[in-house]
Amino acid sequence: MLGSATPHRHLEVAVDRHESLTVSVVKAAQLLGVSRALAYELVARGDLPSLRLGRRVVIPRRALEALVEGAEARQWSA
Repeated sequence: MLGSATPHRHLEVAVDRHESLTVSVVKAAQLLGVSRALAYELVARGDLPSLRLGRRVVIPRRALEALVEGAEARQWSA
């Protein structure tokens, strides 16, 4: 049965490679469960790291993950 786990691992890696490295501010808001306006406010305050690509503002996926992980760590330590 060990061989059956391998295809799933490869599938997960393949899916990860096709995900964008960044998301729009609107998509970040959806992922975080906050309003679009709050997401843009967080970007403006510097609380949500962002990149400007031309006229477009995007959020690195790793920044979202770090934000959530940091919030979880603070919640569990309180």
